[in-house]
Amino acid sequence: LQSALDQATQANGGIILLEPGLHRTRSLELKSHTTLYLKTGAVLQGTGLPDDYVTRLGRRALILVNRASNSAILGGGVIDGMGHVLQKQHQTKAHLIDAIQCENLTLKGLVLRDPGAWTVHLIGCRNVTVSHVKIMGDWALSNTDGIDPDMSRDVTIEDCFIYSGD
Repeated sequence: LQSALDQATQANGGIILLEPGLHRTRSLELKSHTTLYLKTGAVLQGTGLPDDYVTRLGRRALILVNRASNSAILGGGVIDGMGHVLQKQHQTKAHLIDAIQCENLTLKGLVLRDPGAWTVHLIGCRNVTVSHVKIMGDWALSNTDGIDPDMSRDVTIEDCFIYSGD
């Protein structure tokens, strides 16, 4: 999956489409002009193994969007962080989506499930839209925040449902 995302970036952008079914993955990095689209019935799921959640920046997250512009994660699918396994079996925390210094980022229509820590962390981003997103955290896990727009501006969060343990 990372290879497909990288190829889309090299082609000056594109859409990576996940069909219905289970898609297990390590950390992924979404880059500029790239859209990850999860069709309804598609589940993008972390492995539950702590070392598989370390991004190239050394952060623990399932999806990293770093210094990207005009990127999106869309669709009716599910992104599952396997947070219960990470925290209870491995005593490790990992964010579901980290976006760092991004511009024009859209998250829309998704179900974000079982984060291992903060669900969506926006750090120094600009012009971000999070809409029609359902966040389903586990009250038994610590620090499963919903959406944290730190040092970010022009962030729109609308028509979302957030159930989290923080």
